[in-house]
Amino acid sequence: MHSLRVLALAALTLGGATCFALPARAEDVVAESRWEPGVIPAINFDSDVGFGFGAVGTLARFEPGFHPYRLRLEAQVFMSVAIDEAGDASLPFHDDTLRVDVPGLLGGRLRLGGGLFFRKLATSGYYGIGQLSQERRFSEGELEASERARRYHHYDHLTAGVDAWARVALWRRPRSEGGTRLEWLTGLHGSFHEVSPYPGSKLAQDQAAIQAGSQRPELALLHGVGQHGLCEVDGGLVIDDRDHEHWPTRGTLTELSARAAGGGQAIGYGRLHAATRWFAPLHGEWLVFASRALADVIVGDAPVYELGAVGVMDRSDGPGGSRSVRGVAMGRLLGQAKVLANAELRAQAPWFTIAGERFRVGFVAFFDAGRVWSTLPPDAALDGPWAPFDAGLGGGLRLRWSETLIVRADGAYSPTRGTPGFYVDVGQAF
Repeated sequence: MHSLRVLALAALTLGGATCFALPARAEDVVAESRWEPGVIPAINFDSDVGFGFGAVGTLARFEPGFHPYRLRLEAQVFMSVAIDEAGDASLPFHDDTLRVDVPGLLGGRLRLGGGLFFRKLATSGYYGIGQLSQERRFSEGELEASERARRYHHYDHLTAGVDAWARVALWRRPRSEGGTRLEWLTGLHGSFHEVSPYPGSKLAQDQAAIQAGSQRPELALLHGVGQHGLCEVDGGLVIDDRDHEHWPTRGTLTELSARAAGGGQAIGYGRLHAATRWFAPLHGEWLVFASRALADVIVGDAPVYELGAVGVMDRSDGPGGSRSVRGVAMGRLLGQAKVLANAELRAQAPWFTIAGERFRVGFVAFFDAGRVWSTLPPDAALDGPWAPFDAGLGGGLRLRWSETLIVRADGAYSPTRGTPGFYVDVGQAF
């Protein structure tokens, strides 16, 4: 879960504000140098982690000739509270980040970024490995009476670390909005992880089976339980010709990248990732069709949490969760190979101003699909035939605060799992 989470401000703009606010002029967006601050309370709900609260702040510097900005700083302090089936409250999720993005170096040919992060998710999901992994069902009485039942499909994952990355323009063709860029991506990441299974949980049982010498094939893929450090090195190519980085109405973003990683407990793996996003205006900027397709493959011995993640340049949980297959629980599907597809119909209303700040409201309908394979070539007993994909569909609202801050609220339902999802987050799903 890329974890900028926010907002309670959306309700302010969805009612009468849109009727009485003054339209903002589009030509004022980047006409002159300016600082653009944004500080809001981080209030959200995510069906995977509960009710969240904290604070998020951004500070962007805009200057003519720099795209999408000269400098952007981003800081977040966030945690969530959840009420379980027994009525007990807990703080399952904590996420603090500090990030910097500098895209305007060497005449716009070099973009540098980095940050510090701390994250703790006490409800990380583990249902087994492979598309056909089964969820154990408990009765309401069992869930109310037994903490072991409530935590059966969960484990606690704490991580802290540092990121540094660079994007170098190998070729570019400027235009009035964005232009086309071929970039080389490179990054370095160092982190500490603590993966703690709960007593009696599915992960604890599988760990015990490994220690007892079980030959079940999926257990050979289970690594990274306990404490360990991890070092990751990235490289890849990116083609970007979107007209806007945060709210594109036309263009594409295509990535072909790889990651090599190693760490404690004999962890060593590589990740290959290919993804493309396409944006096409159906009625100017007012109605846009957005789509994404990706494939992600791991080779080697990866830690368990990486089996439920995709991406190199932009890592996220999936399939399952707020940025992949909405309506499917985060961590529900784990495997070394994954495919994912998303389609959104995005509509937006005219700009308006409140207290001198520019806002815009948008509406989205979406369909998501994805699946995993435990390994390549697939294991038929773990993954089944090609057909069983998971799907999610739904709709949502968007609040755009000037150029770089977008808050989304999505309601989803998975017809394949029969589960709902609701998410309030910062940034588009893709």
